[in-house]
Amino acid sequence: ISTALGPASASIHWDKYLLTSAENEQPISDSRSTDESISNETANRQAHTEAMIYHLQNTLSRNPQSARAHLRIAGKYLGLFNQRQLVSGNQMSIDQICEAAIASHFASAQALKQWLLRAFGENSQLLYRAHYHARQALRFSPLQGEGYLYLANLCFLEGQATQSIEAYVRQSIQVRPHSGRVLFESGRQRFLLGEIEQGINDWQQIYHDTGPHQQQILNLLAGQLPAAAFLELFEPDWETLPALWKEYRERGNRQDWQAIVDYTATKVVKNHTQQTPYLAAHIRHALANMYRDIGHPQLALGYFKQAQALAPNVYTFRRSLARALLQAKQYPLAEQHLRWCLARKPNNSSLREELVQATKKRLPQTASFPKETTQR
Repeated sequence: ISTALGPASASIHWDKYLLTSAENEQPISDSRSTDESISNETANRQAHTEAMIYHLQNTLSRNPQSARAHLRIAGKYLGLFNQRQLVSGNQMSIDQICEAAIASHFASAQALKQWLLRAFGENSQLLYRAHYHARQALRFSPLQGEGYLYLANLCFLEGQATQSIEAYVRQSIQVRPHSGRVLFESGRQRFLLGEIEQGINDWQQIYHDTGPHQQQILNLLAGQLPAAAFLELFEPDWETLPALWKEYRERGNRQDWQAIVDYTATKVVKNHTQQTPYLAAHIRHALANMYRDIGHPQLALGYFKQAQALAPNVYTFRRSLARALLQAKQYPLAEQHLRWCLARKPNNSSLREELVQATKKRLPQTASFPKETTQR
């Protein structure tokens, strides 16, 4: 009983942590958002992270040997530090802090601590807490690869240099050679160390595995790496092409856009006999959106029609086709597809408005008034 009582009572708080972490977090607003809305979203994220930390603290108070809880709370402390840095006067990332600390060659750990306190205030304590819990996590379970990556980020607190970062990264891959999280972070660390080729190699291993690392890789490379090079290195499939297009549309140039369009067009015809109708439709729908975005509505319309014909019962494809037909002033066909969509989503106000627009503009096209002839 004495052995099991602590973990049993801790499980209640662990479950609360899992429920809190499973809540959907809204993405940070884009540049069109107001400063007030961005501030509110940042505050909400901080509150969400603090709630998870609270449940993890309760878990560890009842089961201090829980390696999972130590590892999770270390990550949350790092996340909270980064969130607070976004709204602070000294917006340095942990990577930048690490570089500055190593380059400064502080005489003692106390001197480093005083520098962090002056630069970042009480937020610097979050780094020390994350470091402590990462070490505890590895103490109780040495095979947790993420723990070594946390120590790679924070080893400067111990006065260690770049060689220690490399050692921690190697150890993380040694114990978790197939983990998406580990390989993404190890690749990021290798980029920071100037080991570009090794970092790319880590990311190539996991890019086609489902997980948040796909978007993280895009966030880091889009705009920094030409799209043609990205396509050659990672060979994205239809599942990641829309996200790739979105990132390069925002941060790339026309050369990047054309490279992605050409690549997607080859996907349409390559091995088309081996593609299922659903897969073939998705690739055509992605290509249609690209042509629409770069100002080729007729080409876009053609591929929207192909996507809808291949998967006639998919709402997204039918909705995109209806909108393209409306823009092309093909009102009778647009009305037909809009009615199909509205039957499935009768409360959609934008669909109703577009249907009214299509119906009104269709009437002059279809109405005919033959001249009346009178026989005498």
